[in-house]
Amino acid sequence: MNNSFIPIYDESKEQEIIFDFHKSHIWRINSTNTNLLLQTGLEFDQGVANRLDEQKRCRLVYVIDQVPPLTAILRHMENPFQVEWAVMVFIIHKDSTFLEKINPIISYGLGLTKFKEKFVIGVFDYSHRNNLTTVINWQDANMEIKPRDNPVSWF
Repeated sequence: MNNSFIPIYDESKEQEIIFDFHKSHIWRINSTNTNLLLQTGLEFDQGVANRLDEQKRCRLVYVIDQVPPLTAILRHMENPFQVEWAVMVFIIHKDSTFLEKINPIISYGLGLTKFKEKFVIGVFDYSHRNNLTTVINWQDANMEIKPRDNPVSWF
């Protein structure tokens, strides 16, 4: 077993899913294609739903190489899978305009889904893309199911 916290990405792919990486599931987004995002998102959600732990918890890592349209992201979020707790990480694209797109999703969009009060989010800068040590350690520390006053942390 490889204990490295360095994921091996296939840079030729527009969308990539890596399941069971140190108990986390990675979705790397490298496309602005809405249909591809929705198709891959469904595959990711179905795969994660089949890998929940005994308490129905999951750890998700979204690596954003290209920023998809906000409407595509919101459409993907309309029907989330059933979960009791999600520890989500967004590793944001080096383009700072992504912050403008992700902020409404985090502050407003997730609160309207079935994830409401069932998640904690860490937003990490792009320097964490190729070494997930800090990300995985943060997820480990946030697996306890408990709603937080402020479910979003910025790194």
